[in-house]
Amino acid sequence: MQPEQTEALLFDFDGVIVNTFDASFEINQINNPLLTKKDYLSHFEGNIYEAMKNNDTVYRPNTVSNFFNHYNQRLLNHSLDDEVAKAVKSLANNFIMFIVSSSSDSGIRGYLAKHNLEKCFVEIFATEAGFSKTEKITTIFKTYQLPQAKCLFITDTLGDVKEASKAGVESIGVTWGYHPIETLRKGNPYAIIESPAALPKAIDAYFEKIKSEDGKA
Repeated sequence: MQPEQTEALLFDFDGVIVNTFDASFEINQINNPLLTKKDYLSHFEGNIYEAMKNNDTVYRPNTVSNFFNHYNQRLLNHSLDDEVAKAVKSLANNFIMFIVSSSSDSGIRGYLAKHNLEKCFVEIFATEAGFSKTEKITTIFKTYQLPQAKCLFITDTLGDVKEASKAGVESIGVTWGYHPIETLRKGNPYAIIESPAALPKAIDAYFEKIKSEDGKA
């Protein structure tokens, strides 16, 4: 069924909804003692699964399944920031919203359900839907018949900004997740914000710009 809204928000999960960096790094370091925080962060400057493929001396066979066995258990212990929850619930009233993530579907669903956010999102595109966020984003605007300009990706990593750009979708970078503002700037996102409270205003500004450009066409 086609949603009434014609503008879509695509949310990354880790780092945007909940900051899981420390837990994720610790789990990976157990399996890969050579891994440093600097190296781990650098892997999110592109597609994380491509980074894993290209670093087989650091990431070992079965790392993904082993990682999520630990990750899903630890995820539920993470609290939800009140401002993030407020922003997500408010935005869900005006936009069709999706999760586009490299994490597992079951972990994401469990966390959203625990914090009463599951109804805010129409669909979740997790690792089970593919490793490429570019492809998952493309699937969204094709499946829901959404123009690329009417989709906006909310993310905390440079790699996601790059993948969204490949799909023809603009991004808003947030600084409360994995990458700092200096790293996010390298991808030239539409905007970078430093608090969840600033998210609705930045989103509205983007779609007002799109409407203005459509009016001039």
